[in-house]
This record gives sequence, C-alpha cells and structure tokens, in this order.
Amino acid sequence: MSSIAQRKVTKSNHLVEASYKLSLNEQRLVIAAISKLDSRKPMPKNGIKITAIEFAETYKDAIDPKYAYEALRSAIRDLYERSITKIEGKRRRDTRWLSEKEEYESHDGYVTVHFSDRVAPYLVQLNEQFTSITMKQVSGLRSVYSIRLLEMLMRFRSTGFLRISLDDFKDRLVISEKYKWHDVKKRVIEPAIVELKTRGQLEIDFVPKKKGRAVIGLEFHFRQTDQTSMDF
Repeated sequence: MSSIAQRKVTKSNHLVEASYKLSLNEQRLVIAAISKLDSRKPMPKNGIKITAIEFAETYKDAIDPKYAYEALRSAIRDLYERSITKIEGKRRRDTRWLSEKEEYESHDGYVTVHFSDRVAPYLVQLNEQFTSITMKQVSGLRSVYSIRLLEMLMRFRSTGFLRISLDDFKDRLVISEKYKWHDVKKRVIEPAIVELKTRGQLEIDFVPKKKGRAVIGLEFHFRQTDQTSMDF
C-alpha cells in the first residue's frame, strides 16, 4: 500500500457533522491537505503545500496529470470563497475554510492551503471526539455525497449503526429545500451507497423511518469489507 493510501484524514466530530457544501475538487483539496496534518500537533505556520503532481497521484483514477495544476488552482480559488455555515450547536455563522491562499505556477505548480483560525481547532491538537478515515477509502470516490456519508458512517464505526433525522441529514449536506424525500433517496443516498460499496470498502443498508406516511429519519447499518483500512 502506498504512503498516500495509508494517510489518515482526521476531523473533530463537530466538523464531520457540520453544515457545508463543497464541489468535488474542493473537497478533494481539503482532504488532501488534512491528510498531511498530524492531528495531535499544532497547525503548520507556513500552511500545507500540495503540488500538482501530488494531487494527481492522490486522485490518480480521477485527475489527469496534464490538467492537475489547473484543477488544483481552480479548487483553491473557489475554496477561498467557501464557508461552513454551522459547526456546533444551532447557531448559524459563516466560518471560512481558509484564511489565505498561495499559488505557484511552474513545471511543478503547487498551492499552499492555510486553514482559518476558526477551523484549525477542528483539525489539529485533537485528543478526543474525532473521526478518521484513510485516503485508501476516500481517494477513489467521485461524489461529494459519498465522501460526506463515508465520514458520517465512520463516526460510528465501532457500532456500525447511524441514526439521523432527515432534516439533519439534509442540513449537513446543504441539500436544497426543494428536494423531497424521493429526490434525497434517488439522487443522494442510493448513488452514494452504490459508490461506497464499490469504492469505499463498505457494505451498507439503510431504512427510512416514518411518522405516519412521512419519512422523518434514516437508519444506516454498515460494516467494513476491507479490515486493513480500519487499523487506526
């Protein structure tokens, strides 16, 4: 297994359960940067450098090396404008992912990720209440919904069971209020489960929980199919 595949992506459980929306390449950039952190140590003062070559190698089944820098540059420019709308509790407050960004274009172009001071406590110096996934689990995923669902499930990997209200599920993924249950099931949950079974080393079953005829919650039962990715 390569060193990249072995890297851990560790977040505070508050961030796992936060409300935000990123594009696929923005999510990939965040994950690649977090995988280079030591969650027990302080945030690096000089930021986290991600080269185009490294970005392409990390997501080798999805990103063409010829266009890796373009994808990387676009991702950090867009991520710089993104916010988390809720991290803890019911209060909604925009929290920027990044405090600044750097780009360097050459034969080996790179960007430098600087997580904001408000986000940093959810990524580093974590002693408890955190969730880890491996790059092996996540690097092959091609849907932001699959990535977010993977993190939510791994939050409860010790039990293999997640129960969540439908409203909270939609809130975390910032799914449009226009999405009815049928849309959430067909466009979000079912495709994510198929991909996680194929690429994420998980077997998953879910049961919608109803109040009368209305779906109000979800129960996910899951198990790891590749135990090597569970050695944390």
